[in-house]
Amino acid sequence: MDAQALVAAIVEQQLPPLAPRTPLNAIQGWDSLATVLLVGRLEEILGRELDETELERLVTLEDIENLLQVR
Repeated sequence: MDAQALVAAIVEQQLPPLAPRTPLNAIQGWDSLATVLLVGRLEEILGRELDETELERLVTLEDIENLLQVR
């Protein structure tokens, strides 16, 4: 699953193609609950807890994609 598909699933809507550097808070429907859901889903996909530094770096779609590439 790529970052855009993951975000679309979290906000439960189809999204237009977004640039990799699109900030998460600029996505329609993104709120604090979406952030919590994102962290939970990423931890599930990666099979581990995210550390504080990783959490602070989750600002754009590109950040999510980079984290998914590491697994």
